Amino acid sequence: MNKTKIVNFKDLNIWSVKNFLNSLKSNFPLVELKNYIIENKNKIKPFLYPNETFDILGVNNKEGVYFNETLLGSKIKQPYYQVNSGDIFYNPYRVNVGSIGIVPKEFDLKYTSPAYIVFRTVETKLISEYLVFVLKSEWFNSYLRANTKGSVRQILSFSELKTLTIPLPPLKIQKEIVTKLQTIKSKIKELQLKEESIKKDIETYIYTTLGLKKPKEIAKDKISTVSFKNLSRWDIAHNQGSDKIDLSKSNYPLVELKNILDYEQPKKYIVSNTNYSNNFATPVLTAGKTFILGYTDEDFGIFNNPPVIIFDDFTTAIQFVDFNFKVKSDALKILKIKDNTKTNIKFLYEVLKIIKIDLSKAHRRYYLSSYQYLKIPLPPIKIQNKIVEELEQKYEKIEENKQKAKKLEQDLYLEVENTIIK
Repeated sequence: MNKTKIVNFKDLNIWSVKNFLNSLKSNFPLVELKNYIIENKNKIKPFLYPNETFDILGVNNKEGVYFNETLLGSKIKQPYYQVNSGDIFYNPYRVNVGSIGIVPKEFDLKYTSPAYIVFRTVETKLISEYLVFVLKSEWFNSYLRANTKGSVRQILSFSELKTLTIPLPPLKIQKEIVTKLQTIKSKIKELQLKEESIKKDIETYIYTTLGLKKPKEIAKDKISTVSFKNLSRWDIAHNQGSDKIDLSKSNYPLVELKNILDYEQPKKYIVSNTNYSNNFATPVLTAGKTFILGYTDEDFGIFNNPPVIIFDDFTTAIQFVDFNFKVKSDALKILKIKDNTKTNIKFLYEVLKIIKIDLSKAHRRYYLSSYQYLKIPLPPIKIQNKIVEELEQKYEKIEENKQKAKKLEQDLYLEVENTIIK
């Protein structure tokens, strides 16, 4: 049975999370959070310590709380929260899509932006992991999304958070739910580690097949980088620390990208209305990690000649696209193969993925000024196709693991929902 209540948009002006949550039918008491949470008001002023460094945390709907960056106190112009292990914080603009998390032990006494809401639970009454689980669950988020839709962008402030009503099982049942959650997380983590291992195998396979030596992994950055000032030497080598990749050692001849790729400016494919909906058909893309920004119902200005590579002109991020699409801005190039009897675009994409650029020296559009002159090894088309076939088998394994992880999570949420909601 569907537990989500549907309300017409015309009634948005009378929507209230509190009122709608009170209509929930739970197997346990429905309580307001105000008696179970405590706001963190501990702010420090980093700018008073201009030469000290501060580790800054962020939060999103995938990782939860994560390390974002390290800043000098002189770069921080306003007071920041100092957080403790076990604190919960969320993005008040995006909590309705799950941007919330718990500060782990390794981030104790780190800092985060005053734009976030930081608090902790009274653990003798409400376990923090249980609360975050509820706040991230789809059945609960349907109410949060209802409260934050409309023409005016709303936020979930701490004062509003205190008015939310949640089902509160006894501590014993909360602990059982949290234990199940941790067990599933461990299984998902195992699948993710397998995924990372396969990705490393893919990268190693590309290097080996091309006759190149894979660079050593340094710190967190596992991808080779090169400054644009060294572009003239890309046909010979590029550096990562003291290790070098000598492209001249490849088993195959080197070709400049401009000789195998055409590019198209994206201006006529830019979306005019950013009111996206999953009910619409055409994806709006960016070359960054987000990739699909949303879906539009616009039926004009659609790029309809895939496959292509989209290239972010400022960050050099790339994405392979094999479907019709629109774009958000003109800050990218659409790259197309000149002769697909000589170049497999999927092969080219895989090679370009292992080369990342050091962008610290300049901010500019890179494709025409520099990137098109990059030289890469290009095997005969039959060998390219064989490489792509091998890689696709590995990607199928990755997709299988993702689907297993997704099902584990869905089954857990369904089980807990059936426990909590009548």
